[in-house]
Amino acid sequence: MAVDHRGIDLPAIGLEIARVAPALAGQPIVSLGEGMDNLAVLVGENVVFRFAKHDDAVDGLRREIALLPRLANRLALPIPRIEYAGEHSVTGWPFVGYGLIRGEPLLRPLYESLSKVSREGVASELAAFLSAIHTFPVEEARDCGVVIIGGRQGYAGDLERARTDVFPLLNARARHHVESRLGAFVEDDRNFDYAPVLLHGDVWPEHVLYSRAAGRLAGVIDFCDVSIGDPAYDIGFLAHRLGAEFTESLLGRYEHPDPAKLGQKIECFVLFNAIEDVWIGLERGDIFLVDAALGDLRG
Repeated sequence: MAVDHRGIDLPAIGLEIARVAPALAGQPIVSLGEGMDNLAVLVGENVVFRFAKHDDAVDGLRREIALLPRLANRLALPIPRIEYAGEHSVTGWPFVGYGLIRGEPLLRPLYESLSKVSREGVASELAAFLSAIHTFPVEEARDCGVVIIGGRQGYAGDLERARTDVFPLLNARARHHVESRLGAFVEDDRNFDYAPVLLHGDVWPEHVLYSRAAGRLAGVIDFCDVSIGDPAYDIGFLAHRLGAEFTESLLGRYEHPDPAKLGQKIECFVLFNAIEDVWIGLERGDIFLVDAALGDLRG
Protein backbone atom coordinates (compact mmCIF):
# COMPACT_ATOMS: atom_id res chain seq x y z
CA MET A 1 0.00 0.00 0.00
CA ALA A 2 1.38 3.38 -0.97
CA VAL A 3 1.40 6.01 1.71
CA ASP A 4 1.81 9.70 0.90
CA HIS A 5 4.37 10.88 3.45
CA ARG A 6 4.53 14.46 2.14
CA GLY A 7 2.01 15.32 4.81
CA ILE A 8 3.71 13.36 7.58
CA ASP A 9 1.30 12.30 10.33
CA LEU A 10 3.64 12.57 13.33
CA PRO A 11 1.08 11.37 15.91
CA ALA A 12 0.47 8.21 13.85
CA ILE A 13 4.20 7.66 13.50
CA GLY A 14 4.49 8.10 17.27
CA LEU A 15 2.06 5.24 17.79
CA GLU A 16 4.10 2.97 15.51
CA ILE A 17 7.27 3.83 17.40
CA ALA A 18 5.64 3.27 20.78
CA ARG A 19 4.79 -0.31 19.76
CA VAL A 20 8.48 -1.26 19.39
CA ALA A 21 9.99 1.24 21.83
CA PRO A 22 7.56 1.79 24.74
CA ALA A 23 10.22 3.71 26.67
CA LEU A 24 10.10 6.43 23.99
CA ALA A 25 6.32 6.91 24.17
CA GLY A 26 5.43 10.53 24.76
CA GLN A 27 8.78 11.88 23.60
CA PRO A 28 8.57 14.81 21.16
CA ILE A 29 8.84 13.81 17.50
CA VAL A 30 10.04 16.11 14.71
CA SER A 31 10.49 15.41 11.03
CA LEU A 32 14.06 15.19 9.71
CA GLY A 33 12.84 15.13 6.12
CA GLU A 34 12.62 12.55 3.36
CA GLY A 35 15.01 10.89 0.96
CA MET A 36 14.10 8.95 -2.14
CA ASP A 37 13.39 5.77 -0.14
CA ASN A 38 12.75 6.66 3.50
CA LEU A 39 11.38 9.34 5.75
CA ALA A 40 13.15 10.11 9.00
CA VAL A 41 12.04 11.53 12.34
CA LEU A 42 13.88 12.45 15.51
CA VAL A 43 12.40 11.13 18.76
CA GLY A 44 13.43 13.15 21.77
CA GLU A 45 16.94 14.45 21.27
CA ASN A 46 18.88 11.31 20.42
CA VAL A 47 16.98 8.62 18.48
CA VAL A 48 16.34 8.57 14.73
CA PHE A 49 13.63 6.43 13.16
CA ARG A 50 13.51 5.74 9.43
CA PHE A 51 10.41 4.43 7.67
CA ALA A 52 10.33 2.88 4.20
CA LYS A 53 8.24 5.03 1.84
CA HIS A 54 7.44 2.48 -0.90
CA ASP A 55 7.85 -1.15 -1.91
CA ASP A 56 11.28 -0.60 -3.48
CA ALA A 57 12.66 0.64 -0.15
CA VAL A 58 11.58 -2.41 1.83
CA ASP A 59 14.43 -4.71 0.78
CA GLY A 60 16.98 -1.98 1.48
CA LEU A 61 15.87 -1.54 5.09
CA ARG A 62 15.73 -5.30 5.63
CA ARG A 63 19.28 -5.64 4.35
CA GLU A 64 20.35 -2.93 6.81
CA ILE A 65 18.67 -4.76 9.68
CA ALA A 66 20.57 -7.95 8.82
CA LEU A 67 23.94 -6.46 7.85
CA LEU A 68 24.68 -3.38 9.94
CA PRO A 69 25.06 -5.16 13.29
CA ARG A 70 27.69 -7.42 11.69
CA LEU A 71 29.44 -4.52 10.00
CA ALA A 72 29.53 -1.88 12.74
CA ASN A 73 32.31 -3.40 14.85
CA ARG A 74 34.60 -3.64 11.82
CA LEU A 75 34.53 0.11 11.17
CA ALA A 76 36.39 2.94 12.85
CA LEU A 77 33.70 5.43 11.82
CA PRO A 78 30.27 5.32 13.47
CA ILE A 79 27.39 3.99 11.41
CA PRO A 80 23.75 3.48 12.45
CA ARG A 81 23.52 0.86 15.21
CA ILE A 82 19.98 -0.40 14.95
CA GLU A 83 18.32 -0.62 18.36
CA TYR A 84 14.69 -0.94 17.27
CA ALA A 85 13.07 -2.64 14.27
CA GLY A 86 9.42 -3.07 13.47
CA GLU A 87 6.85 -3.23 10.69
CA HIS A 88 4.26 -0.56 10.00
CA SER A 89 0.83 -1.69 11.22
CA VAL A 90 -0.86 -0.62 7.97
CA THR A 91 1.70 -1.22 5.21
CA GLY A 92 3.79 -3.99 6.76
CA TRP A 93 6.87 -2.10 5.60
CA PRO A 94 9.87 -2.11 7.96
CA PHE A 95 11.15 0.76 10.05
CA VAL A 96 14.24 1.06 12.23
CA GLY A 97 15.49 3.21 15.10
CA TYR A 98 19.03 4.04 16.19
CA GLY A 99 21.07 6.63 18.01
CA LEU A 100 21.50 9.95 16.24
CA ILE A 101 24.90 10.54 14.63
CA ARG A 102 25.49 14.27 14.95
CA GLY A 103 27.28 16.04 12.14
CA GLU A 104 26.99 18.09 8.96
CA PRO A 105 26.92 16.59 5.46
CA LEU A 106 30.38 16.80 3.91
CA LEU A 107 29.31 19.05 1.04
CA ARG A 108 31.98 20.72 -1.05
CA PRO A 109 31.79 24.18 0.58
CA LEU A 110 32.34 22.58 3.99
CA TYR A 111 35.17 20.38 2.71
CA GLU A 112 36.93 23.30 1.03
CA SER A 113 36.61 25.45 4.16
CA LEU A 114 38.69 22.96 6.15
CA SER A 115 42.41 23.33 6.74
CA LYS A 116 44.78 21.21 4.67
CA VAL A 117 45.45 19.01 7.69
CA SER A 118 41.72 18.49 8.27
CA ARG A 119 41.11 17.68 4.58
CA GLU A 120 43.87 15.10 4.73
CA GLY A 121 42.29 13.67 7.86
CA VAL A 122 38.96 13.35 6.07
CA ALA A 123 40.64 11.51 3.19
CA SER A 124 42.41 9.16 5.61
CA GLU A 125 39.21 8.36 7.50
CA LEU A 126 37.25 7.73 4.31
CA ALA A 127 40.01 5.57 2.85
CA ALA A 128 40.00 3.42 6.00
CA PHE A 129 36.20 3.26 5.94
CA LEU A 130 36.10 2.13 2.31
CA SER A 131 38.88 -0.41 2.85
CA ALA A 132 36.99 -1.94 5.79
CA ILE A 133 33.71 -2.09 3.87
CA HIS A 134 35.38 -3.57 0.80
CA THR A 135 37.12 -6.32 2.76
CA PHE A 136 33.94 -7.50 4.51
CA PRO A 137 33.29 -11.15 3.50
CA VAL A 138 31.11 -11.15 0.39
CA GLU A 139 29.45 -14.46 1.24
CA GLU A 140 28.44 -13.11 4.64
CA ALA A 141 26.93 -10.06 2.92
CA ARG A 142 25.00 -12.36 0.56
CA ASP A 143 23.65 -14.20 3.60
CA CYS A 144 22.17 -10.83 4.66
CA GLY A 145 20.33 -10.46 1.36
CA VAL A 146 22.88 -8.16 -0.31
CA VAL A 147 22.79 -8.52 -4.10
CA ILE A 148 25.25 -7.95 -6.94
CA ILE A 149 24.95 -4.79 -9.05
CA GLY A 150 26.65 -3.65 -12.24
CA GLY A 151 28.46 -5.99 -14.58
CA ARG A 152 28.68 -5.64 -18.35
CA GLN A 153 25.30 -7.23 -19.04
CA GLY A 154 23.53 -5.00 -16.54
CA TYR A 155 25.08 -1.78 -17.82
CA ALA A 156 24.51 -2.77 -21.46
CA GLY A 157 20.83 -3.39 -20.69
CA ASP A 158 20.54 -0.02 -18.96
CA LEU A 159 22.11 1.73 -21.94
CA GLU A 160 19.76 0.01 -24.39
CA ARG A 161 16.72 0.96 -22.34
CA ALA A 162 17.96 4.54 -21.95
CA ARG A 163 18.08 4.92 -25.73
CA THR A 164 14.31 4.41 -25.72
CA ASP A 165 13.02 6.36 -22.74
CA VAL A 166 15.76 8.74 -21.53
CA PHE A 167 17.73 9.87 -24.58
CA PRO A 168 14.63 11.38 -26.28
CA LEU A 169 14.52 13.82 -23.32
CA LEU A 170 18.02 15.13 -24.17
CA ASN A 171 19.19 17.42 -26.94
CA ALA A 172 21.45 16.00 -29.67
CA ARG A 173 24.69 17.22 -28.07
CA ALA A 174 23.92 15.73 -24.65
CA ARG A 175 22.62 12.51 -26.20
CA HIS A 176 25.83 12.05 -28.20
CA HIS A 177 28.00 12.80 -25.17
CA VAL A 178 26.21 10.32 -22.91
CA GLU A 179 25.89 7.55 -25.48
CA SER A 180 29.50 7.78 -26.62
CA ARG A 181 30.83 7.67 -23.04
CA LEU A 182 28.60 4.83 -21.91
CA GLY A 183 28.98 2.84 -25.12
CA ALA A 184 32.78 2.96 -24.78
CA PHE A 185 32.48 1.99 -21.10
CA VAL A 186 30.44 -1.12 -21.86
CA GLU A 187 32.81 -2.21 -24.64
CA ASP A 188 36.02 -1.90 -22.60
CA ASP A 189 36.95 -5.21 -20.93
CA ARG A 190 39.12 -3.40 -18.39
CA ASN A 191 36.04 -1.84 -16.79
CA PHE A 192 34.88 -5.28 -15.67
CA ASP A 193 38.19 -6.71 -14.52
CA TYR A 194 37.68 -6.49 -10.75
CA ALA A 195 36.91 -8.70 -7.78
CA PRO A 196 33.40 -7.86 -6.47
CA VAL A 197 33.30 -6.43 -2.94
CA LEU A 198 30.71 -5.22 -0.47
CA LEU A 199 29.72 -1.62 -1.29
CA HIS A 200 28.01 1.07 0.74
CA GLY A 201 26.44 1.80 -2.63
CA ASP A 202 25.40 5.42 -2.04
CA VAL A 203 28.43 7.33 -0.77
CA TRP A 204 27.33 10.80 -1.72
CA PRO A 205 28.69 13.63 0.49
CA GLU A 206 25.19 14.00 1.98
CA HIS A 207 25.69 10.65 3.70
CA VAL A 208 29.13 11.45 5.14
CA LEU A 209 28.82 13.54 8.31
CA TYR A 210 31.50 15.87 9.66
CA SER A 211 31.82 17.20 13.22
CA ARG A 212 33.28 20.71 13.39
CA ALA A 213 33.60 20.38 17.17
CA ALA A 214 35.68 17.21 16.92
CA GLY A 215 37.49 18.27 13.75
CA ARG A 216 36.88 14.89 12.11
CA LEU A 217 34.21 12.76 10.49
CA ALA A 218 31.25 11.96 12.71
CA GLY A 219 30.04 8.93 10.77
CA VAL A 220 28.45 7.56 7.61
CA ILE A 221 24.70 6.97 7.23
CA ASP A 222 22.11 5.60 4.77
CA PHE A 223 23.09 2.06 3.86
CA CYS A 224 19.82 1.27 2.05
CA ASP A 225 21.67 0.75 -1.27
CA VAL A 226 24.30 -1.59 0.16
CA SER A 227 25.29 -4.02 -2.60
CA ILE A 228 28.12 -6.08 -4.11
CA GLY A 229 30.10 -4.83 -7.07
CA ASP A 230 33.02 -2.77 -8.36
CA PRO A 231 34.97 -1.11 -5.50
CA ALA A 232 35.44 1.95 -7.72
CA TYR A 233 31.69 2.57 -7.46
CA ASP A 234 32.02 3.73 -3.84
CA ILE A 235 34.68 6.27 -4.83
CA GLY A 236 32.77 7.72 -7.75
CA PHE A 237 30.14 9.94 -6.16
CA LEU A 238 32.51 11.41 -3.58
CA ALA A 239 35.10 12.17 -6.26
CA HIS A 240 32.46 13.70 -8.53
CA ARG A 241 31.17 16.06 -5.84
CA LEU A 242 34.34 16.90 -3.86
CA GLY A 243 36.74 17.41 -6.76
CA ALA A 244 40.22 16.54 -7.98
CA GLU A 245 42.16 17.48 -4.85
CA PHE A 246 40.00 15.23 -2.69
CA THR A 247 40.25 12.38 -5.18
CA GLU A 248 44.03 12.61 -5.34
CA SER A 249 44.25 12.69 -1.55
CA LEU A 250 41.91 9.71 -1.19
CA LEU A 251 43.78 7.64 -3.77
CA GLY A 252 47.02 8.35 -1.96
CA ARG A 253 45.52 6.34 0.90
CA TYR A 254 43.18 3.92 -0.86
CA GLU A 255 45.14 2.02 -3.45
CA HIS A 256 43.62 1.68 -6.91
CA PRO A 257 45.47 -0.18 -9.69
CA ASP A 258 44.57 2.21 -12.52
CA PRO A 259 43.79 5.81 -11.46
CA ALA A 260 43.47 6.94 -15.08
CA LYS A 261 40.81 4.33 -15.79
CA LEU A 262 39.15 5.20 -12.48
CA GLY A 263 38.47 8.73 -13.71
CA GLN A 264 36.61 7.38 -16.75
CA LYS A 265 34.67 4.95 -14.59
CA ILE A 266 33.59 7.71 -12.21
CA GLU A 267 32.10 9.75 -15.07
CA CYS A 268 30.16 6.73 -16.30
CA PHE A 269 28.92 5.72 -12.86
CA VAL A 270 27.54 9.24 -12.39
CA LEU A 271 25.80 9.09 -15.79
CA PHE A 272 24.29 5.66 -15.15
CA ASN A 273 23.10 6.87 -11.73
CA ALA A 274 21.42 9.89 -13.37
CA ILE A 275 19.69 7.61 -15.88
CA GLU A 276 18.37 5.47 -13.02
CA ASP A 277 17.13 8.61 -11.24
CA VAL A 278 15.21 9.61 -14.39
CA TRP A 279 13.48 6.23 -14.39
CA ILE A 280 12.69 6.44 -10.68
CA GLY A 281 11.38 9.99 -11.04
CA LEU A 282 9.16 9.08 -13.99
CA GLU A 283 7.79 6.03 -12.19
CA ARG A 284 6.98 7.99 -9.03
CA GLY A 285 5.83 11.16 -10.74
CA ASP A 286 8.68 13.13 -9.16
CA ILE A 287 9.34 15.85 -11.73
CA PHE A 288 11.98 17.50 -9.52
CA LEU A 289 14.07 14.32 -9.47
CA VAL A 290 13.67 13.93 -13.23
CA ASP A 291 14.79 17.51 -13.86
CA ALA A 292 17.81 17.18 -11.56
CA ALA A 293 18.87 13.91 -13.19
CA LEU A 294 18.49 15.31 -16.69
CA GLY A 295 20.64 18.24 -15.58
CA ASP A 296 23.41 15.80 -14.61
CA LEU A 297 23.13 14.12 -18.02
CA ARG A 298 23.27 17.42 -19.88
CA GLY A 299 26.44 18.39 -17.99
